[in-house]
Amino acid sequence: MEFPWVCSECELEMVVPKPVCEHARCGHIGLKSTFETDSGQECPHCSQTEGETPVTTVGVLFQCDGCGEVFDVPPESCA
Repeated sequence: MEFPWVCSECELEMVVPKPVCEHARCGHIGLKSTFETDSGQECPHCSQTEGETPVTTVGVLFQCDGCGEVFDVPPESCA
């Protein structure tokens, strides 16, 4: 996999776009991966499952798969 951005924190070429989701019931917003569990989707804030209240994709953040740093816009440096 080719990564398009260099992380400004760890300087690895591992910054990729990640979907951001919102839980309709409690309003929690976070990376989609924080809603994922072994049994499906669950809100990390209120623990309600996807079947009870929907989780909707509302945007994108950029995260370094090397160090975990999250950016609202991709770093300016390009690989």
